[in-house]
Amino acid sequence: MALGNLSGTPLLVCVTLVNAVSMSWFGYDQGVFSSVLISADFKYWFPETKVASISGIVSSCFALGAFFGAIFAFVCGDKLGRKKTIWVGLLSNLIGAVLQIVSWHLPQMIVGRVINGFGMGITSSTCPVYQAECSKPRARGKLVVVQSLCNTAAFCLANWMNYALGVRSGPIQWRFPLGFQLLFPCIIAVALLFVPDSPRWLMLKDRHDEALVVIARLAGSNAATEDVDVMTEFRSIQATIQQERNETVSTIDMLRCRDKTQNLRRILMSCGTQFMQQFSGVNALGYYLPTMLQQVLGYSARRSRLLTGVNGTIYLFAAICCLFIIDRFGRRKMMLYGAATMGSCYMIVSMTLIGAKHNPGMKESLGEVTTAFFFIYYFCYGTSFAKVPWVFNSEVNSLGWRTRGAAAATATNWMGGFIVTQFTKTGVDNLNWGFFLLFAGFCYSYFPIVYFLYPETARRTLEDMDQIFIQNPGLIVCRVPELTQRERPQKLIALEQKRVEKAEVAHDSMYGSGSKILYSRRQYEAQLKETDVEKAKNQGNREEADTNSANSTVFTFKDITYFVHHEGKEKQVLQKFSVYVKPGQLVVLMGSSGTGKTTLMDVFAQRKDSGRIEGSIMVNASRTLRSWIMSGVSWIFLELTTLKHAVIGIPGEGLSIEQRKRLTLAVEIVVKPSLLFLDEPTSDLDGQSTYQICRFMRKLEASGHTVICTIHQPSATLFENFDVLLLLAKGGRTTYFGPTGENSAILLDYFARNGAPCESGMNPAEHIVDVVQGRFGTSIDWPQKWINSEELSQMLAELAALNTSASAPMNGGNGENTATEQEEDENNFATPVFYQIRLVTERQLVALWRNPDNVWNKIGLHVTNALFGGFTFWKIGNGSFDLQLRLMAVFNFVFVAPGCIN
Repeated sequence: MALGNLSGTPLLVCVTLVNAVSMSWFGYDQGVFSSVLISADFKYWFPETKVASISGIVSSCFALGAFFGAIFAFVCGDKLGRKKTIWVGLLSNLIGAVLQIVSWHLPQMIVGRVINGFGMGITSSTCPVYQAECSKPRARGKLVVVQSLCNTAAFCLANWMNYALGVRSGPIQWRFPLGFQLLFPCIIAVALLFVPDSPRWLMLKDRHDEALVVIARLAGSNAATEDVDVMTEFRSIQATIQQERNETVSTIDMLRCRDKTQNLRRILMSCGTQFMQQFSGVNALGYYLPTMLQQVLGYSARRSRLLTGVNGTIYLFAAICCLFIIDRFGRRKMMLYGAATMGSCYMIVSMTLIGAKHNPGMKESLGEVTTAFFFIYYFCYGTSFAKVPWVFNSEVNSLGWRTRGAAAATATNWMGGFIVTQFTKTGVDNLNWGFFLLFAGFCYSYFPIVYFLYPETARRTLEDMDQIFIQNPGLIVCRVPELTQRERPQKLIALEQKRVEKAEVAHDSMYGSGSKILYSRRQYEAQLKETDVEKAKNQGNREEADTNSANSTVFTFKDITYFVHHEGKEKQVLQKFSVYVKPGQLVVLMGSSGTGKTTLMDVFAQRKDSGRIEGSIMVNASRTLRSWIMSGVSWIFLELTTLKHAVIGIPGEGLSIEQRKRLTLAVEIVVKPSLLFLDEPTSDLDGQSTYQICRFMRKLEASGHTVICTIHQPSATLFENFDVLLLLAKGGRTTYFGPTGENSAILLDYFARNGAPCESGMNPAEHIVDVVQGRFGTSIDWPQKWINSEELSQMLAELAALNTSASAPMNGGNGENTATEQEEDENNFATPVFYQIRLVTERQLVALWRNPDNVWNKIGLHVTNALFGGFTFWKIGNGSFDLQLRLMAVFNFVFVAPGCIN
């Protein structure tokens, strides 16, 4: 819960402050520890750091802790939310900072740096995502750069603080700089109290009211939840979340590249930018620049600190420049420029060091050239790879994988930092100029990688990126102008508008639950109370009807009208549908895209818990409720016990699309429904599979089941299987309802009599849809034609007759509703939660045991890791190499072993 009610710019400034100060911590640590390592008093207290390998461990263990922090964010970030995750990182940072300040022994210092790094890994994974999800597309890049700019400013501050304290003696020379970092959590803790959680995360957790309020607050102090811009953004996010949930794939399927949004590719691209950042050699200079200036160029300790301070100032200036150019030039051009210039700088540094080695008399002048290109390198890095990867990571991943993608990328960053920092000291000592030539090769290799594989993300909304990867499955992006241009493509703008329009109608039932801002909940609840009275009167009759066979139930829907709220006013989506469904019929709903087929299906099934519905829905002339339809849910649990150990599909491959559809139908049929609703049951199937599903539906009809089905693109063969057609037109209006007849004779006769005959050999289903849309140049108002038709009058008369004849046996009972509220709950929730957990766990264990290879692999990995750990500690000593073995064994047991085994 956030304090106060900040909105607009003040709120955005506060969000940016939280993220910027959090990221400042790493820059400060990098700047401080580079000079702490060469402090005389630090070496006095920790003499082990005089050994290159130990010095590398002390520096790199921070990055190792950050790696595990990023893994924590990957696992728990979406569960906790952005704010709570930052709080966890903040607490870890505080503990680690205090441990470093009071350290007297090397193990204590290492533990403190690992814990501090753990917190840094959490915040560095979460903060860019939090910032991006609270920012507008045009400002997102600048705000994330401001966040990184504070990181650079803290790095510069630490360098100058080290220079100022370099003349002092005693522990203050290194303890005060380490203690100064406690200022950062104090600022963060205060600012974090005034900011809300990310609106996209709130919507991901179905907290829509809170999300809408946060979007309005971020839009400005004068914005209201009903404003067009606020609702447009809300619905765009809503539509994207719905699409991702509809297309959700498991981690295994994601790794096998079976998802349309290409999440694996996007995560690898995120990790790739962080790999490029670390293996451009920045941490080699960040942690060891003073040491390099002393050992490689022969400068004094004070001069090394001074030049390090100058370097930090140049880095800060570069970061300020990046603030103004990152959105102007885009992400791709900045990375291309950085790869070329950084590689050239390291190439020149290598050449000057070779010259100094073979010409000792020119060592001083060449040393100055080397120092100058160190500074130029930092400027090029500060305007490109220092900031762009963090912005890119927060933009390229889909919403469902954004936190985990950013965490995976950050983990790559920290593991790369650990490797580079660990081996820089040894590399400089042994390779000299060859060490910098290695980084030059890395930097040059990034240019073609970015050019061919990385799309532009600037000025795109976070929802645009899903469409980019759905519509462009190819890896090479340089051939597609829309993927590389800086300006937002018009195609993406049009797609966003479609998402918004779709969200207005189609997705409100999924996400409107519980929202008093968007929908008329009170009106809906009032309707439920009224119908509850009738439910009490007819409870006994309904129980009697439930015991009858499926072919005795008649469903009638009269004057069904559906309203939703749109831009502060009510919008009519469906207009007075009157339909009856007799026992053992196959009824098909058809119409062009956007006519409301799925919405009407949801209204018929009483799945809508938002908006306002008018009209009557009756079963055997008795008014029915959502609870009547849902009363069979408990049977799904009770009647599937004999099938709980059945294996469905091919082991190792799962179910085909046809098998999935058959299984879905089977699960529904277990509850013995009187009326079965099917939404596009033959989509994505080939001809043979479509025929099998149709044959299955005919069997259902023969057994007395009534089926209502939506079909979007029917073939003539498929259309022939249905008995009754309900044809819809734009605006949610009825165009035709009645029997199709043999070879669609009755249907075609109706359209022919009204001026739209079907030519011989044409698909009647496609013909009538095209006619209603006006594709043949006809200007007939078909919904009005239906209202004035004799067929409608006959249909209404038959509907009234069905209600009258069906009501006779139903009105004879005087049963009273004796069910308590607790019994209603038991209908909706058939089994306790703990029983469900136990059942699912049991089935998971059975599934694992059915695959012996999996079991033996786990046993083998356990034994291998046990032997590895045992031999690591067998006859181990107390030297620096032994310490490295201990750390590697701990790393293996904590991360590598569980990952491999699971």
